[in-house]
Amino acid sequence: MDSFNGKIACSRLDTVLTGLIEEFQLLSLSNLRKPKNEQNPSYEKFLKTLMKGVELLKKWEGTSCFKFFHSLRYGFQIRQLEGEISDFLRYQMPVNIFLEVKNLIAELTNLRQQYELGSMDESKMNETIFKHVSKLTNDPQQNAIILNQMGADNMFDGALVEVTCNHVGLGMSDFAVGLEKNIWNLKRTLLQSEVTVVGVHGMGGLGKTTLALALSNDKDIKGTMEEDQWCKMNFCEAEALVLLFSATNYFLPSFLSKMRKLKVLVVFNYGSKRATVKGLPLLSSLAQPKTIRLERLIVPPLQEHSKVLQKLEKVSLSLCEGLGNMSRFNSNQSNLKLPIMLDFNMDHCCDLEELPLGICDMSSAQKWSITNCHLLRKLPDDLGRLSSLRMLRISACLGLKELPASIGKLGKLEYMDISLCECLKELPEEIGQLKKLEELDMRECARLRKLPKSVGGLKSLKHVICDEKIGQQWNRLKSFSATMDLRVEIVEAHFSLDWLDG
Repeated sequence: MDSFNGKIACSRLDTVLTGLIEEFQLLSLSNLRKPKNEQNPSYEKFLKTLMKGVELLKKWEGTSCFKFFHSLRYGFQIRQLEGEISDFLRYQMPVNIFLEVKNLIAELTNLRQQYELGSMDESKMNETIFKHVSKLTNDPQQNAIILNQMGADNMFDGALVEVTCNHVGLGMSDFAVGLEKNIWNLKRTLLQSEVTVVGVHGMGGLGKTTLALALSNDKDIKGTMEEDQWCKMNFCEAEALVLLFSATNYFLPSFLSKMRKLKVLVVFNYGSKRATVKGLPLLSSLAQPKTIRLERLIVPPLQEHSKVLQKLEKVSLSLCEGLGNMSRFNSNQSNLKLPIMLDFNMDHCCDLEELPLGICDMSSAQKWSITNCHLLRKLPDDLGRLSSLRMLRISACLGLKELPASIGKLGKLEYMDISLCECLKELPEEIGQLKKLEELDMRECARLRKLPKSVGGLKSLKHVICDEKIGQQWNRLKSFSATMDLRVEIVEAHFSLDWLDG
């Protein structure tokens, strides 16, 4: 089952990479013909990122099916890569690249209006749509995948309608061109109560993968996972459980309440949209949980499950929604205290605006990582209560404007990463109190122009990674201090996947 799921994910990513690489190769060549002062370096740098994505797929393909955890690790990395690509295309890509897509959306909106007014019949609308879509790339299957991803990212803003594919039961964003009859026949078969599995056979190039993707995203086929659909299982001795699925709604298995020795739980949705998970109260019945990892889910606020969190040593939330502004909860009411938490990680939680009050009651925490949370505006004022912290990573939080003064109380901190925080304007003077800080990554903080004088007190600092302007200030400081053994690494803005192997 895992092998099949991995093949679908890799096939989808491979198709997207192929289409994007071709387009960005053309953009890079066109960009090089411009005067140097008009060139945009992001094209070539993002192209390198895509090429590294191809290398990641090769690693997955070269992994034996018997090495389950290796395959699972690469699966997580592939999903992270999809998030990185989506972020670049939606937030960082220049406006002129979006022009083609915007024109397409405008055309589709116009076609919908003509169809609704009765001035255009269905066959004529389909013919016109296919004509416009064919301009995206030279491969119809690639166009279908790209449109599907655009639809999943809500880029159409309601411009597409389902009327053209009602006989298939698919939205226009699925766009399985030429496979409508086959999809309808397969869907009719799968909806029969006695059928659970259908095999699809045929020579290469016939569209088997496209057909499977179209069906997997169909709302009638995808459906929901309810509590009574789980088989009765007994895993009373199991210490780790990994749940992989693709659905819009998912119910945790009831046998979780009987897994008294469970220490590690991974819930991973590999679908194109985030899923709502029900049955989370079952987690409170776990006797000795240590690690929970949730990916691509719609999760409730952390305060609602504070009793479970108090038992954990590691929590990881990736590509999750539903967190929003958690500071609105009263810390006394939520009693959010995490006394034995060692490792706390939140990545690509796209609607996270503010962390909950009391979340810094982690007296044992050694690693704290919040990355790619673009709406996060501020960190807790009592961040300094993380007294055991050795690693702090606050990277790619585009809305973060300042660091709290209490950061100077992190007396054991050895590594800090504030890279890609584009709105960060200054560092607090209290940062000079971090006497054990050895490495600081502050690359691509575009608005950070000046270092506070207190950084001269960072006697343990050995390595700084930064842009050229800030690097000049560090080098100047280094020249005035005979005792400072500091290596300043100047880097250019780039999009890297090196962290995937970390």
